[in-house]
Amino acid sequence: MIKKFITAPEDETIEKILKRVKKDNPPCIAITGEKGVLVGLFTLKELFRNTQPINIPMTGNGPQSAMKIDSGPGIAKRLQKIQMLPVRDFMARKFAVVYPETPTWEGLQLLLEQDSPLVVIDKSSQKPQGIITEQSILEELERMQD
Repeated sequence: MIKKFITAPEDETIEKILKRVKKDNPPCIAITGEKGVLVGLFTLKELFRNTQPINIPMTGNGPQSAMKIDSGPGIAKRLQKIQMLPVRDFMARKFAVVYPETPTWEGLQLLLEQDSPLVVIDKSSQKPQGIITEQSILEELERMQD
């Protein structure tokens, strides 16, 4: 488990979050709500998912189809427009969590099934305690060999 990780309140702006990402290059940022309880997970992948082109259903006299709004340059413009919005609008709300007592093999299995790192939370307070990444699992497995 990586104990030094980044948290941010859910009302922090995307602009501030991106500055922290550029400075520290974290695998994710744990987003907290009231009393420091984990409410979401921010990754660049999640941000980019929210800035992708969208399909607009088209109806009319002919066969129903969907028109994709092309937004290669539009993604950059959208990213600029969302800078002042809160991270709560762009965080993942569904993600796996583990507890400090979760066995390493179980954490590895969950990590393989997820798109993002795992957040280790305290069972009683629901506050983040650390994160688990592929690198931290590798380090733990190597430590177990000694």
